[in-house]
Amino acid sequence: MSAKKGLYWHFLSTIIPLVMLVFIALIGLYEWLNYSKDKADLFHKLDSLTATYSLLLAEPVTDSNMGDLQLHNTSLIADSDVALVIVKDMAGEVLARYGAVTVDPNLQRTVAINYPPGDNAKKVGEFTIGLSTQNIINKFVVRVRYEIILLVSLIAIVLFAVRLGYVQTIGKPLEALIASIDYFKKYRKHIDVEYKHDDELGAVISRFNAMQVHQLAIQKELKKQYFSLENIVAERTQELERELAKHAETSSKLYNEKQRAQITINSISDSVITTDVNGMIEFMNPAAYRLLDYKKGFADGKDFSDVFHLFSIESREPVTELVIWCLESENKRCPPIEFYLKLDSGKEYIVEAILSGLFDVSGKANGVVIMIRDITVSKKRSNELSYLAQHDMLTGLVNRREFESRLERLLEDSRLNDHQHVMFYLDLDHFKIVNDECGHAAGDKVLKLLAEEFKNHLRKDDCIGRLGGDEFGVLLVNCSLRSAQQVGEKMRQDIDDFEFEWEGRCFKLGVSIGVVAITQRADSIEDLMEQADTSCYIAKQKGRNQIHLHTVS
Repeated sequence: MSAKKGLYWHFLSTIIPLVMLVFIALIGLYEWLNYSKDKADLFHKLDSLTATYSLLLAEPVTDSNMGDLQLHNTSLIADSDVALVIVKDMAGEVLARYGAVTVDPNLQRTVAINYPPGDNAKKVGEFTIGLSTQNIINKFVVRVRYEIILLVSLIAIVLFAVRLGYVQTIGKPLEALIASIDYFKKYRKHIDVEYKHDDELGAVISRFNAMQVHQLAIQKELKKQYFSLENIVAERTQELERELAKHAETSSKLYNEKQRAQITINSISDSVITTDVNGMIEFMNPAAYRLLDYKKGFADGKDFSDVFHLFSIESREPVTELVIWCLESENKRCPPIEFYLKLDSGKEYIVEAILSGLFDVSGKANGVVIMIRDITVSKKRSNELSYLAQHDMLTGLVNRREFESRLERLLEDSRLNDHQHVMFYLDLDHFKIVNDECGHAAGDKVLKLLAEEFKNHLRKDDCIGRLGGDEFGVLLVNCSLRSAQQVGEKMRQDIDDFEFEWEGRCFKLGVSIGVVAITQRADSIEDLMEQADTSCYIAKQKGRNQIHLHTVS
């Protein structure tokens, strides 16, 4: 019922102001037309009185007949519209006066009094008259009273008509509609709302009836499905309980695995660091802090490159953007890479870094795990072993194996790039005398001294090696035979001038040199070695301390 009343008063709050606005507009137009007409009549009356009394007053003013003047004024002021009358003589003296100068200036006239009538008339005085709008105002007030009564009556008629029409067309159908809704809410049963008119409200009520019938059908269907849903929910609840039990067991296993992994990471000697995709450090194990000599937590949130100062092994250039390089590489796990690690204290290590990208199930990068291992000691040992494997222990020159390896590379370069290189095969003359007469210590001393003497004649890229006993090999890179012969001659001359003293005895030595060119026509390093050895043997046969160049037959 409150909804019905609210709609009714809402309807009235729209209709009544509209009716009042229209009525007031029409009455205002009507009153404005009446006022304009009354004022126009007043102006016409003013012109008529001015013309009439200016003639009537001419003779009494000329003769100064106050009796006739008074008689005319009395008849004039008897008119309720006249508010001001002033009559003056030729000298400007007031002969008669009525009212005060408070009237509208537009409704006031002052004219000359001329006498006698005709062409010889002369001004004998002055006449002023003013009219009042009070009668017009009084008429307006009276009309407004009747118009207000008419407006109230009109509003009452409109209220009655609206009330009667609303109750018949909207009120009763709404009551029936609300009653049907309340009954449906209380009993879940439908009462058909009757409405016989084919209009908008009829369409709404018709759809409402259909909606309630449809809703009752839906409720019946829902009741049918309710029991089956209960069974499904029960089954699903049991499945969820089993899943939760499995999840709890899995979570426990994951927690234990995480604990074991954490203990393992904290226990291993290798440094383990995790970063985000921007290279910001999220975790470092104790080994990493010990390697850097930092306190725990110092590196959290800092850029990896700002904490680990890595440098390239080959170029000694700083290595930055390592995390980004790992994430952008095709392999999720990068192969081990060796770097120099320089600490703030000035210490320097050789480290091996292994980087692995972290990705979610969709393949999106989450960060990088970096394992850094200090290989300074092992690298030093490896270098020492590599040096020992490639060099002669006595002279420090490369040994025969390394010499042949370098010879192989020069032969490959000749075949690919058509470069020419040269090989010497050197065999000391008279070395056996020193070794036999003075012992192996003297022989070793001679070999060391001559090794240093040979190196004085070589360039940075050239190579000299001890091939065995008192035999040496020399590789001259990118060298012509003519230049090689000049180098060989200087070496031969220096050895010829060399004197070795041992325990008061002086020994003279010499060297026989076999020279062979390394070109793309050479078959193998074995052939080159054999040719150089043969050339050296020929040099010895010619009388020792000579150079022999191998020529292609």
